[in-house]
Amino acid sequence: MVHNNIGISCYPGLNISLQDNIEYIKLAAQKGIKRCFLSAHIPEQNNDIYYELTVILKLLKDLDFQIVIDISKNYLNQIKPLLEHEMHLRLDFGFTKQEIVDLSHQYFISINASTIDEAMLKELIILGLNLKQVDAFHNFYLKPFTGLTLDYYYNQNQMFKKYNLLISSFVGGQTYKRPPLKQSLVTLEEHRQRSLFEQIQELKLLGSDFIYFGDLKTSTEELVVLVNQNNNFSPFQLIINSSHKLTNEEIRLLKSTHQLRVDNSGYMLRSDKLNLNYTDFNIVPNHNDMPIEAFDVTIDNNEFSRYKGELNIWLKHGASSKRINVVGKLQNHYILKYLNQHRYSFILKK
Repeated sequence: MVHNNIGISCYPGLNISLQDNIEYIKLAAQKGIKRCFLSAHIPEQNNDIYYELTVILKLLKDLDFQIVIDISKNYLNQIKPLLEHEMHLRLDFGFTKQEIVDLSHQYFISINASTIDEAMLKELIILGLNLKQVDAFHNFYLKPFTGLTLDYYYNQNQMFKKYNLLISSFVGGQTYKRPPLKQSLVTLEEHRQRSLFEQIQELKLLGSDFIYFGDLKTSTEELVVLVNQNNNFSPFQLIINSSHKLTNEEIRLLKSTHQLRVDNSGYMLRSDKLNLNYTDFNIVPNHNDMPIEAFDVTIDNNEFSRYKGELNIWLKHGASSKRINVVGKLQNHYILKYLNQHRYSFILKK
């Protein structure tokens, strides 16, 4: 099965042998991954980059990969003999606005989604940018504490989607981190400490159409996570920490698919039932003798009459109630503001 919206990264001439790069590309192809991001202008790359880039480009073409070449203005002329029309150019620093526009009529180009604002995009359009051959590709951030915030990233993506531009972003693994700093190459700063599973689903929720591993290489296991999570994105998985034993009915409700109601009291976010018939549920009182805290997840028990089975995410503190079971604490609560009408379910961490 081919997965056209996920990819790997490859760095010719950078602390990894040509043979290792070849094997990595072949492994990705075996897993159905058919996109590759290539960087051709990293200062630490050695003098073999041109030869290695030639070999790798031929291999990627033979394996029918979609190729994205990250390039700055100073290096563009050096690799022009290797470029073909179907390759995408991801334009990094050094290009004037007119040069960006001109290149959009020669190649499919990716503009920098992390740095171009709407004012500049409008200027490019006025100058004649060929939007049919443009998408938006975020940076990765090697240096700690320099990655994008969730708010900035989400707002940038919303802006580009107004112009129907597709968006690409990076996740980082734990296997082969790129020199010289040996850090994961992520788009979002908060993702340096998050699991691959969390990174992928959050980027998708926040608007990314394509997701690439930013690191030098990754393990077979991490490639499998990328493929599986890409295939099983919906519903979004909210993570609950629970310190006590839940009943089977509570677990059944948590694992069901939910959607937030559009009306918001400010005290809690209520879940729509989504075709669940709660009348058949037996929600016995359980862990209902403690004050409710912000980001607690609760289920109304049998004593709450017609509200039995309703699931709520609390935004403020509340008094304990014999009618309300506290099932756990929401771990990734920072994502709630972006959840909107996306469907979600819960996974438990103890």
